[in-house]
Amino acid sequence: FSFLWVIWFIPALLIFCRQIFAYRRCLKLLRSVSVSAEDTAAAGICRSVALELKIRCRIPVYYCKETFSPMLAGILKPCILLPEIDLMPSELYDIFRHELIHYRRKDILYKWMIQLAVSIHWFNPLVYFMRRECDHACELSCDEKAISGLSAEQRMAYGDTLLFSLKGTNGTAGHAVSMPLCENTHMLKERLEAVMKTRKTTRIQKMASLMITALLTGSLLALGGFSAGAQETGLQVQKSSDRKDAWLNDSANPESKKWRHSFKVTGFFVNKYGIRLAWNNDSSLYQTTRQITAGDVYTVSFIEEMKQYADDPEVLEAIRLAILEERKTEENSTNQWVTNFIMTNPVVVGVDGPYRETYDELAVKFYEGNKLDYYSAVLEKASKKTQNTMIDRAYQEKNIPCFSLSDELLTTEERHRYLKKAYQDDQVPFFSILMVETDGDLLKETGEQAYQDEKIAFFSILFSDLPEEDQIKYAYRAYEDGREQVFAIAAKALNSYQCEELAKRAYKEGKKSFLFLIPGADDDLDF
Repeated sequence: FSFLWVIWFIPALLIFCRQIFAYRRCLKLLRSVSVSAEDTAAAGICRSVALELKIRCRIPVYYCKETFSPMLAGILKPCILLPEIDLMPSELYDIFRHELIHYRRKDILYKWMIQLAVSIHWFNPLVYFMRRECDHACELSCDEKAISGLSAEQRMAYGDTLLFSLKGTNGTAGHAVSMPLCENTHMLKERLEAVMKTRKTTRIQKMASLMITALLTGSLLALGGFSAGAQETGLQVQKSSDRKDAWLNDSANPESKKWRHSFKVTGFFVNKYGIRLAWNNDSSLYQTTRQITAGDVYTVSFIEEMKQYADDPEVLEAIRLAILEERKTEENSTNQWVTNFIMTNPVVVGVDGPYRETYDELAVKFYEGNKLDYYSAVLEKASKKTQNTMIDRAYQEKNIPCFSLSDELLTTEERHRYLKKAYQDDQVPFFSILMVETDGDLLKETGEQAYQDEKIAFFSILFSDLPEEDQIKYAYRAYEDGREQVFAIAAKALNSYQCEELAKRAYKEGKKSFLFLIPGADDDLDF
């Protein structure tokens, strides 16, 4: 048994070395097809954003025909790669701000640390989930930093930039430890909603973050010291879940519940009022509280700016109805974002109204006033005719945030009609939103159409949802048809044996450009 460590160490070393090799090969490919943008307006915008973020190092900018999305690449010599698509100065500003925030926070190094952890714990399936969640959290955090201090219109423009980045029609987004602006279309809707619904971080939330960090650090140090002491004295440490002094798991201790959950903020429209509620926070932090019965008894807190509504019976009734709506949503939902944040200790952070218009009139009013907090809530209660009119208006006016907040109201037939329309109109952002709940038959049909029409952006959105056998068929088909861009997307579905087989074929048939696109292959392999 003393040699079992070898069984762990050798795969870990091979996995990490393979990642390094793949990363170097990816950079080699990207650099070989990149053109310097130093003499263009893009480089000037990049330098101005760097100065704004107090970055002294000069980050070069390149146009690269093999990138699907703008991205930051490289560790020792970082650079920003832009796809060969037309970008407005405002869009370039948002892109450079996003990527340079990644650079300033050393996010690529963090990704390599995560990759090292994955290599070390290669046998544990949870680390692969951890890597995906860390990537997702990294992008959401960067979005939050990039839009801090921006107005609603500027946040909408930033969201438009995320969507516009999907219009690239080339290659791949790069290696897993690069920093693409927008790679995962399944996370795009959540990122857009986070951008449009973001709230300025309050002093209470900052205090919460500091307390959580201090609490976890102190707990780990204390538990580590206790464990070491018990080991030295030969004592057997009882499991924390069985100990009476395990206050972190003690539901009777108020300190254990104080910061157990994070804030969630949602807008409701009930009783002619727009109500914004945050929840899962300690009510003792607020001076003004009221008891409201909505199935259970809730302690509702009011922030200082909203305390004047604490004794308004109409507002209190609206809050009660909003809580009941959320309870119903929680009972009927299977979405983890909902079930992981069950409402407790609601906090009133916004009150608007009363409004005297009908739901149909309010839908138009909130749409035109860009009140996204209440728009979707009002539209759900409007007539079907108004719903269809507003959804169509959002599509025609390319109002992506409003469309994304209302697409769940579409019937299956309506969704399919808009999906086909977005495909015909080359509206990639709308297409990506509508694809979330598309059935398998339409998915296959549209995937085949995108392949035939060589619409790479549409094909890349569809591909990850296709059955595995279809993904592999497209990889071989794209190779036979000489379609490098499609193959770059489909090759990710191949296993190691299939990659080796295609690499040998590409080498023998002189298709060296395909060797760059096959995972684990290179143009100097000697078969």
